Amino acid sequence: MAAYVNLDGSSGGEPDPVPTLAVWGEGSTEREVPGATNVRFADQGHTEVVNSAETFVAMYEFLLGESPTFTE
Repeated sequence: MAAYVNLDGSSGGEPDPVPTLAVWGEGSTEREVPGATNVRFADQGHTEVVNSAETFVAMYEFLLGESPTFTE
């Protein structure tokens, strides 16, 4: 199954017809990818959000449908 993860990137239009997770760090709370699962970590900058344990958990759960056993 195809899936796409957008890490603190551009808030574009409607995603392709694949499940999409958009992870956002600090910045405007109005950024979103319409039709995607949008999650926010407002206390994390761009570099932090692409490397954090919280983002790893969000991606793991989105892609595999279950919680990871380990997060670090």
